[in-house]
Amino acid sequence: MNSKIKQYKAKIKIIKEKAKDIFGKKINILIFGSRLDHNKKVGNINIFIETAKETFLSEELNFYLNS
Repeated sequence: MNSKIKQYKAKIKIIKEKAKDIFGKKINILIFGSRLDHNKKVGNINIFIETAKETFLSEELNFYLNS
């Protein structure tokens, strides 16, 4: 496995851990976007988080600002 893929997997793990810390363990996370293609040099990652509990804007901002 090359270092680029290892870095990518580490970043995804951090995103998932941070989401669970903020929104709780009972969440569904969908990560998608053009950045998932390791051959592209640019792109974006989209994150969809589904929770069973009510969330507040402050929690969402905390996630985006600290991930």
